[in-house]
Amino acid sequence: MRKMLLFLLLVLPVISLNAQIPVSTTPENKNVILEEFTGIHCGYCPLGHKVASTIMTSNPNNAYVIAIHTGSYATPDAGEPDYRTSFGSAIASQSDLTAYPAGTVNRHVFSGMGQSSGGTAMSRTNWTAASTTILGQPSYLNVGVSAQVDYVTRVLTIHCQVYYTGNSTVTTNKLNIAILQNNIKGPQSGSSGNPTMVTPDGQYLHQHMLRHMLTGQWGVTIKNTNTASGTLKVDTTITYTVPAAYTSVPVNLAELEIIAFVSEGNQEIISGSGCLMNQPAIDASISSVSGLPLLHCSTNTITPTVVLKNKGTDVLTSAIINYTVDGGATVSQNWSGSLAPGATTNVTITNPITPAQGSHVVKCFTTMPNGVNDLNALNDDYSATYNGFLTFSTTPVNEEFTSTSFPPAGWVVDGNYWARHATSSFGIGTGSARMNFYAAQTGVENDLYIYGLDLSGVSTYHLSFDHAYAQYQSGYDDRLQVQISNNCGSSWTSLFDKAGSTLSTAPASSSSFTPTSGQWATNTINLSFFAGQSDLIIRFHAISDYGNNLFIDKINTASGTGLSEAGNDDNLMIYPNPAYDIVTILNAENSEMMLYDVYGKLVTSEYIFGNNHTLNVDALATGTYILKIIRGDKISSQKISVIK
Repeated sequence: MRKMLLFLLLVLPVISLNAQIPVSTTPENKNVILEEFTGIHCGYCPLGHKVASTIMTSNPNNAYVIAIHTGSYATPDAGEPDYRTSFGSAIASQSDLTAYPAGTVNRHVFSGMGQSSGGTAMSRTNWTAASTTILGQPSYLNVGVSAQVDYVTRVLTIHCQVYYTGNSTVTTNKLNIAILQNNIKGPQSGSSGNPTMVTPDGQYLHQHMLRHMLTGQWGVTIKNTNTASGTLKVDTTITYTVPAAYTSVPVNLAELEIIAFVSEGNQEIISGSGCLMNQPAIDASISSVSGLPLLHCSTNTITPTVVLKNKGTDVLTSAIINYTVDGGATVSQNWSGSLAPGATTNVTITNPITPAQGSHVVKCFTTMPNGVNDLNALNDDYSATYNGFLTFSTTPVNEEFTSTSFPPAGWVVDGNYWARHATSSFGIGTGSARMNFYAAQTGVENDLYIYGLDLSGVSTYHLSFDHAYAQYQSGYDDRLQVQISNNCGSSWTSLFDKAGSTLSTAPASSSSFTPTSGQWATNTINLSFFAGQSDLIIRFHAISDYGNNLFIDKINTASGTGLSEAGNDDNLMIYPNPAYDIVTILNAENSEMMLYDVYGKLVTSEYIFGNNHTLNVDALATGTYILKIIRGDKISSQKISVIK
């Protein structure tokens, strides 16, 4: 039996969990190595991540994923992290991929499954079937790997073995060892397609991300493999000092993963194995923060609660809990107790936060667990945001999104899919706000909040805005609601509610929609019902049906109803009034009818096509309602009493 030292002083994170050292000498079937080509701007890639994860969890210790960020979708915008490596482009290039996400299973050509003829790259719908095929094939070799990292020196020690239970069909093989990292928090388009990886602050947890190839682009040579049956061809120990970061993305030693695999040349992978990293003895972290409201409308102090987690292998008996607001002075308190490895406990902040106007980032973090420096400081902190609406403005809104900063000053975004876009309504201006329904999965709700408004000094008021929207196709009914609250968001009144074809301003399109100058509509909402109130918050509430993009622009508020009342429609007849179950509306053909309650909440709206229209009020509670009918430039409003 011959020992081969294939590398000297190389790096790899180690873990005893799932390690396969010593390697098995019993013939086994192949293990799956799924190389997934992905990128942070690829809206469908989270769906691929989900498929890959399912393959792994369904085949523990037999299937491994390497997520390779490469191609145009992986190119970061300004301020975004760069997850690419110097190895990814060549690996992707030889796969003949044509679309993202793509994946290769053991770099094997599967007839009829490739994105291109003779290529190894497949769309995500074929990964599971290809993996099942590989798992059923015998392997002529077994791979074992284990790893251990020193958290003080950052030295990684990897032990790799390759045992041949049969002869290779070629004279040489290639051994490849990859360093991956899990739970890297960052941006990701289409993140809602894999919701379990979305963090409370809207970021995405990237898994199995390729960080480095220890053995170079295509691995190192194992010789005489055609006569290797019954021999341990590789039994090597590698040491490597892990850098603090790759491409300026920090390396969290505790989240490293090692994958070793053997290939025939640069393509066909025979089998492989992987392991996670050993965890530090002392490691405390803040895993979440609660008690920070999205909207805070009073001067009452804010008292967050943090979840303290013991991520080390020793019992945690003490730690210092700290927080800062917007990077300011550190506020600290001591914690003591007994927290088993992996356990959590809630800790209430004893020095509450004094709220301030505007948006503020609260960073909570631990220091000195068990009285010593934390061995893994990268997971110590958790940040969350609160938005102070302590003052409400009498200044009218006049927002055309000319600034590249988003959201505008005093505004609030809740969710990942509202962003500024360079398109402007009717071709006038330089920007707008886009809700990316094209990437947001069905059911995702995102909000864009206007700064707080004080209407105590007006008797009539209105809101106007332009919008543009196209459906993806019929049946994809994305929804926009304009809502108002006078109790800091505890409840909302809908003022505008359109979805699908009624929201559309352009024909349906299966491509990502960007409107032309002629594909916009102007909307006006009468806010006079809320005149005299001093604490109003308005939001644009978007509900995705995984359709196509929505744009809004030129959001303005001003005195007056905003509706041109060139004259009442004297031909209208509305009866009976009071009504019990049915209201009849005559002479209102080709008009829009809206019924509001006395608080200004839209109860129902309908388009009236015929001359004789009936409105069913049987389900309404006793009270007074406002019936508004708009036809051309004529607007009629009438109070309707409903009695039971």
